[in-house]
Amino acid sequence: MDCVFNKNKVGKIMKDLSGERPIFCSEADFQLELINCIKDYLAERYKEGEYRILPEYYYKIGDKSMYIDILVIVKGIWYPFELKYKTRGNSDSKNELKYDDNGYEFTLKNHSAHDINCYKYLYDIKRIEDIRENIKKNSKDNIKFGSGYAIMLTNDKCYWEGPSRDCYYNDFVIKGPKIETNKNLKWSDKASEETTKQCKEPIKFVSEHEIEWKPYGEPLDKGKFENCKVSSPEDISQFNYVISEIKQN
Repeated sequence: MDCVFNKNKVGKIMKDLSGERPIFCSEADFQLELINCIKDYLAERYKEGEYRILPEYYYKIGDKSMYIDILVIVKGIWYPFELKYKTRGNSDSKNELKYDDNGYEFTLKNHSAHDINCYKYLYDIKRIEDIRENIKKNSKDNIKFGSGYAIMLTNDKCYWEGPSRDCYYNDFVIKGPKIETNKNLKWSDKASEETTKQCKEPIKFVSEHEIEWKPYGEPLDKGKFENCKVSSPEDISQFNYVISEIKQN
């Protein structure tokens, strides 16, 4: 099997993307631009017709249905990608933080909800594991799993530094370096009903997954922030990303 992707190759694609787009309008914008970079990467290595890139691909496992953010298929082998783009801006929603990138204005929204977003990132990894296991069980469908990638891109250091002390979402903290396997990751008893209602299903991984945060390009130019109500602009000027690789095993 060709080694179409691995963590280093996806990291190179992210590096290329950072040179073109240091900031995005939304997760959908990030998705579209990453698709373009993946397309360029594949076009250099494969003939037209040997690969397809399908955004928001509908997939069903038993009674559960999902949309895969990006499904790359190369010579019949599947490579699913799940994405998260979470930003930190001004805490005051009435004064949105703006950034000027070559004459284009981008708004840095304050997404917060670190507990839910950490859970959802880990759930993305689990979904790709589920896709892998389902393909194994249904090999007669003539589909093969290559590898999968969950990516989070953010300028909020709360994700890569983690909480300053123990909290009700300890099991879902994604600062790294690894995620526990063979354990039901769940909320503590101190989690609110509203939180657990949104994301109540425990997460248990089949494989071990590394969490390694890396800088996404250079820090944003602090002089290009508009309406900045943050005491330390350098705290939000650096975007970092993490890639979790779900291997074939």
